[in-house]
Amino acid sequence: MTRTGIKEILDRYRPSEDIFCEDSERVRKVKFVIYNCLNEVDRRVILLYAELGTQRALAERLGVSTSTVNKLLKEIRKKIYALL
Repeated sequence: MTRTGIKEILDRYRPSEDIFCEDSERVRKVKFVIYNCLNEVDRRVILLYAELGTQRALAERLGVSTSTVNKLLKEIRKKIYALL
């Protein structure tokens, strides 16, 4: 597995088109916030987390500690909740 710094994620990661395939109202709202309200780095980090499924896998991919990933995801989640 290749390690990627957070700054490099914009160049190296492209989210899957079907990452959120469920079509409920809540999922539509969350998708809208992710795709239209988050900055590009936050968007790609949260989508990569959704694809990988664990904070450990995300930390390995980004080349940072799991505690750093935990803090980063908490900040992104707060942004999403505030915008919902």
